[in-house]
Amino acid sequence: MDLATLKSEHFRPHKGTPFTFHHEGGALEMVLHLIEEGPNSERAGGSFSVIWAGPKAPALPQSTYRIEHAALGATEIFVVPIGQSGDHALYEAVFN
Repeated sequence: MDLATLKSEHFRPHKGTPFTFHHEGGALEMVLHLIEEGPNSERAGGSFSVIWAGPKAPALPQSTYRIEHAALGATEIFVVPIGQSGDHALYEAVFN
C-alpha cells in the first residue's frame, strides 16, 4: 500500500475482512468496519477515514502500527482509538 496515493476505493471491497495490526505485544486482528469520505483535499488519494473494529483487550494506544491485509499488503498507518461499540473497540485512521 502506498499511503500517498491510497484511496477509499482501495478499502471498500475489503469491508468486513480482517486486518492484522502488529504492536509491541504481538499481533491483533481487527475487521474493517467503516470507510467514510472526507472533505475536499489536495491529497492525491483524496480525504477519507477508515475505522476498524477489534477486541476490547488489549487496548491499543494511538500510534503508528504495521497493518497487513491479504489483498492490500502491508504498510505503517497512524491509528487512534475512538471508542467502543458493543463488544468491540474502534480505531480510526484519517487520510487527508
